[in-house]
Amino acid sequence: MRFYADGHLHFYPRHHAATWIRFLVTHLKRAAEGAGAPTVLGAFLVDGGSSRQWAMLGEGRIEWGGAQPNVEAQAADGAVRLRLAGAATLFLFPARQLVTAERVELLAWFVDRTLPDGLPAAEAVRRIASAGGWPVLAWAPGKWMFERSRVVWGLLEQFGPEQLLLGDSSLRPQFSPMPPAMRWGLRHGFRLAAGSDPLPAYGEERFAGAYGFSLETGFDPERPAASVRAALQQGRPLARFGRRRSWLQVARSLLRHAAEKK
Repeated sequence: MRFYADGHLHFYPRHHAATWIRFLVTHLKRAAEGAGAPTVLGAFLVDGGSSRQWAMLGEGRIEWGGAQPNVEAQAADGAVRLRLAGAATLFLFPARQLVTAERVELLAWFVDRTLPDGLPAAEAVRRIASAGGWPVLAWAPGKWMFERSRVVWGLLEQFGPEQLLLGDSSLRPQFSPMPPAMRWGLRHGFRLAAGSDPLPAYGEERFAGAYGFSLETGFDPERPAASVRAALQQGRPLARFGRRRSWLQVARSLLRHAAEKK
């Protein structure tokens, strides 16, 4: 079974839920076409700070706004199974986003409770692991440059590929050079988990699922989180799919996000 997933997905109050789920499923299904083997679709739904979108999803409090097809959410082994009548079944997994003391971003896959911001980066990685999560060192605009690049390199030196994933984002523009730490990490066995990373601005829903990763797994729909975690623990490689945004799309997204914050 091949698992196709968006490794860094957000759902914000400014997003239209029906549009979000439609683009997410469309992009994931397109990626899985022609796989030549059974496939399963998924995403890691990332909350940060006071965001409670994961809890709202599990409690059935997200208004899908007449999404077609209808969406039915069911809890399943630490995940939420979304059944979309006549279209697909999608598994969403919890994740938290942490901002470290050095202002580097980490994702905590499989963690559905709040973890503190402001920890030193190495301590944050250990805290995620002790909470039963899988740490992902997330690329974000400007977060791997200048003084913070030393923090990124330090984490790669301190934690091995079996302890830490690297995270790529669709906000890293097409044709931009891969950051040196990311290139070094790939050469030394680190795996790259790609994700769309939509911003909290209107219209960002259309990027959901547009960039992600796939993974071979003995997937059990009754134990989805355990299945994906086991494949990661076995060191199975991640393959990227989809496209990152163009330079123009990134600039527009960042400008729109800045304007809507005012």
